[in-house]
Amino acid sequence: KFGACNDSMYMKSLGLITVTLACATAFSVDAQRSAVKPVLRLRGGDTMSTLTKVGAGLFATAGALTYVAPKTNLEMYGVPAASIDYTALAYMRGTGIWQFTVAVILLLDPSKVNSVALLVAAGACLLITAQLEPVQQPKGPLVAWTLVLAGLGTFAVQTGSVSPWVSGALYLANGLQFHFFPKRTSEMYKVGVPVSELGYAMFTLHGGAMLVSAV
Repeated sequence: KFGACNDSMYMKSLGLITVTLACATAFSVDAQRSAVKPVLRLRGGDTMSTLTKVGAGLFATAGALTYVAPKTNLEMYGVPAASIDYTALAYMRGTGIWQFTVAVILLLDPSKVNSVALLVAAGACLLITAQLEPVQQPKGPLVAWTLVLAGLGTFAVQTGSVSPWVSGALYLANGLQFHFFPKRTSEMYKVGVPVSELGYAMFTLHGGAMLVSAV
């Protein structure tokens, strides 16, 4: 029963990721448009910018709710309460953090987004580190990621000499890894407890949010 439920949730999640990738692409393109059509000025503003803000608000709301009430979110997807374990809850909160990351990136200045996005990722890694104790996952790797991303992001912001492709490539590579290879990822990060299938599904959602950020 749980397997069927988990498969159903995975398909829903995959569909959601596909939709959000398309939406994020639209929002990011809108955010980078510098010219505002005269008709939009007459209507009182740049509606494309408004669209981007609405998209960011949706991601922020979803991320906040996922972080604060992970069990409630899983039940909304049809997962029985008895099937929700602590590994799923821990990694569901991580998913919320990455969803919130998408919102922050959408609101960044397009001319600085590639540099600042590295600092945003560092903040996400730091917040996720606090969720690792229940699953006995060593904090060292994420602390290292936090320091590397913070250092690289700071250097990029101050000097502007870091290729804008770096942040996108990092989000993309990690997103692909988490989404398509959740079990190998958990082994690589040396998770100290058995991860449920639902917990692995949360890994895939981590990856989905990172892929959306890469767009």
